Amino acid sequence: MLYSEKIQYFIELVRHGSFSRSAKYLNVATSTVTKAVTNLEKELEQTLVKRLKSGVEMTPIGQDLYESVVESYLTIEQKLNMVKNKGNQKRDSLKIITTTGTMSLWLMPRLAKFQEKYPNITLRIQTTDDHVSLSKTDADVAILPTIDDPGAVVKKKLLSISLNKLFASKGYIKKYGEPKTKADLKNHRLISFYQNKDTSRGNVDWHLQGENNTLKPSLVVNSAICIYYAALLGYGITPIGTDFPIEGDLVEVLPNESQPNIDVFFITSKKRGGDNLINDLYSSLVGAVSTKAVLSITGD
Repeated sequence: MLYSEKIQYFIELVRHGSFSRSAKYLNVATSTVTKAVTNLEKELEQTLVKRLKSGVEMTPIGQDLYESVVESYLTIEQKLNMVKNKGNQKRDSLKIITTTGTMSLWLMPRLAKFQEKYPNITLRIQTTDDHVSLSKTDADVAILPTIDDPGAVVKKKLLSISLNKLFASKGYIKKYGEPKTKADLKNHRLISFYQNKDTSRGNVDWHLQGENNTLKPSLVVNSAICIYYAALLGYGITPIGTDFPIEGDLVEVLPNESQPNIDVFFITSKKRGGDNLINDLYSSLVGAVSTKAVLSITGD
């Protein structure tokens, strides 16, 4: 086996974290990856990875080798894919993974141009609240603020969004009153998108962060539409995205509470850099919105 193949198997082993996952990605037997990496270690007379029950862990020597060769490896893969993907694409679908909340709604009206250009391509959209490692999914594109494998991906900024503003129905305000400060929220019924999550996505539930502790929500639901409907029905005060494409009889609460912007990125694997479909998808998303829809829901 050539040095280049052994290096390839070593890099994919590191990227996927185990012999079995890297073998599946490479479409070879697990023993092939094991043998290649073992032979590479013998030839270099160095241990590159520690074999653990849960996978592998790089040694300091392995870390140095990986950092030295991974960029060149991915650049070569990208160039080869650019050649391979010239002309018409030989596939019938493209998968996007994004957040369950506002970003999935932001995405919908921006897909029209791409679908017009590629009527035979099926767009598959998966939403998630969890951290994503692109190399461990079958998604072609991630539209997210963060990714778990930053060294192996290309990130292009799509937009900056402000954290969700707070809203409540007029009926709720009439019944429970309107909070005048953030501290007043402790005396109100609060609706949250998810609780006990970290802040890597900008902390959608910023209204639960009290001065001394986390406030308890009366309702937790990880659906942007359900949250909107719950607020409209008077269930409580809830964060709703400023770009939310729905109209309704809601009142903004604590409008002077400022929140930082969150950057959202179009993320693809470095080895997919020459993919015409992916490049055209990005171009359609950053262009003007050609389709808008309003979902009107009545709470009475």
